Amino acid sequence: MPISWAILESDEGIWLIDCGLATAAAGDPSRVYGPVGQRARLLSTETLEERLAAAGLDRSLVAGVLLTHLHYDHAGALVDLPAGVPAWVHAAELAAAQAAGARLGYHPSILTAAVAWRSFVGDQQPLAGVALIETPGHSRGHVSVLITLGEQRYLVTGDAAPTVRNLSDRLLPGLHVDRTAAAASLDRLIALWRSGASPLPSHDPAFWAAQPEAVVRLPPAT
Repeated sequence: MPISWAILESDEGIWLIDCGLATAAAGDPSRVYGPVGQRARLLSTETLEERLAAAGLDRSLVAGVLLTHLHYDHAGALVDLPAGVPAWVHAAELAAAQAAGARLGYHPSILTAAVAWRSFVGDQQPLAGVALIETPGHSRGHVSVLITLGEQRYLVTGDAAPTVRNLSDRLLPGLHVDRTAAAASLDRLIALWRSGASPLPSHDPAFWAAQPEAVVRLPPAT
């Protein structure tokens, strides 16, 4: 299954929405993440640095990271980012990762990253045109990201709706810690999708085969 993350280009640099697996996991994710890593795959050409290079970018340009959640396949590459990079994560998600250790999709290495954690509660707008919206259920503090560029909107669903079919058929994510919360979050995302927001799902092979990258240009700051 693909593990997607998005690049937001802005005048101050680039912002990432999630960041994928750590570079050290290339070739053999289980070397870094143990048995749970056997479910993942990362080629040397698919690392954060290589993907940025393919887009003509460098990790030194990363101004911040917006995290849907802290599972290893979405946040593992935090350890590859320059020290001090702001990493926005829901307070409930950070607490869950700290309590879980190497269980429930988390891994202790993620919390060793030298990023500057920015924890929050409630919907947030860290950047103009970019909203973090609470969509718990898959994990305790999962959020999705709504990007508004004029009349165009993009919806990074994370694992609250890992495929487009989760939205179209109202299918709960296969893994969740709270079924009731997951259903409510899915309904919130479906409403945004039906109102015209284009989904960018996290683990949808058919979707990403048709459009293998997502780079969104933010408008200049005013």
